[in-house]
Amino acid sequence: MEWYLKVLRQYADFNGRARRKEYWMFTLFNFLFAWGLILVGAILEYGIGVSSGALLYVGYVVAVFIPGLAV
Repeated sequence: MEWYLKVLRQYADFNGRARRKEYWMFTLFNFLFAWGLILVGAILEYGIGVSSGALLYVGYVVAVFIPGLAV
């Protein structure tokens, strides 16, 4: 989790390089959070009938796009 937070703290710092472990741990946590939001969205859409879960996922993807490029 520390690697994921480190990438988010260095939001748009394109100087230097990320270590292999930092990159893959960020990718793993990013994948897990994205799938978690997809599941929450599916539950909300099935239970309530509102597609607000999709908005959560899209908001997350937009927020993590630049840190994903920077790592």
